[in-house]
Amino acid sequence: MRNAGFQILNDQLFISNGTSCLYHTSAVGVLKNAGIMVKDALELPSLEMIKQYVSCGNGFALLPEIAINNELKTGTLKILPFNSKMSFSHGLIVHKNRELSFTAKSFQSELQRFLWV
Repeated sequence: MRNAGFQILNDQLFISNGTSCLYHTSAVGVLKNAGIMVKDALELPSLEMIKQYVSCGNGFALLPEIAINNELKTGTLKILPFNSKMSFSHGLIVHKNRELSFTAKSFQSELQRFLWV
């Protein structure tokens, strides 16, 4: 098996925001492709709680790299070298029959400019 070293994760706790989280479902797919089955998972309500739990050595998680930059610099957390690259699409949902306020229109415009420039 090409990722035989990662089999140790079979005995580790997978930590996420829960099964409705995009990162949870994506991680389970990557792990499955590497021959790792998630048996035990822990759902925590915040990113900060997940980072603290993992930094204590109580399991592993898939988190946005930008969310753990400080922890990577200090060595508190490390990235596991999986071969899979992941990218996520995000969207903005607007009610079709509701007029947006000036503030909402400004937010939408700035968000679109930031994400799609």
